[in-house]
Amino acid sequence: MVLMTTACGPQTMATPDAGATCSVPVKSPPNLARNGLFECGDPTLEFQSDGAAGKVERAAGRSGNGLKFTVAAGLFNNQFSSKWKLAVTEGATYCATAYVKSTAPVVTMRLYAANRTNQWKEFDLPGPVTDWARIPPSIVVDQRAQPGDEVFLMFVDEGATAGRVIEVDDLDVWVSADGRCQEAR
Repeated sequence: MVLMTTACGPQTMATPDAGATCSVPVKSPPNLARNGLFECGDPTLEFQSDGAAGKVERAAGRSGNGLKFTVAAGLFNNQFSSKWKLAVTEGATYCATAYVKSTAPVVTMRLYAANRTNQWKEFDLPGPVTDWARIPPSIVVDQRAQPGDEVFLMFVDEGATAGRVIEVDDLDVWVSADGRCQEAR
């Protein structure tokens, strides 16, 4: 069981991430990423730089709002983590995909299970990526989590070059019933 609060209730809509109303598409199993909050203009933005100087902004996404991460000089300013953490109460496999654009030569998406498992799985997408691309392109990042873990996402510019940008949209995190992450998304 996963406990999480959302500011935007799940509702169907004609296009994912339309941004015009405070709604997110209904998926089964449900999307646990707090994607709807930045779509709806929540000022907390739901992601943060792991350093003090990296910048997080709301920006135009694929078809609505997305997030824009700008790398700054200094330690950890190339890493951007979700502020939301999914509390794991039963062991499960978590799955993740997103869409990205970036000026970085490599964009890394990591799916963490922290506190007990203390592991992550990641996917590196070669860049620069000038048009929206699904990350991973045809598979998903999956991570087994145990009770007591917190699951969250991170996006990284491995080159850590100040001024580089990573844009993200259509975050999708879910629990896989069979642990294979092959659910239709």
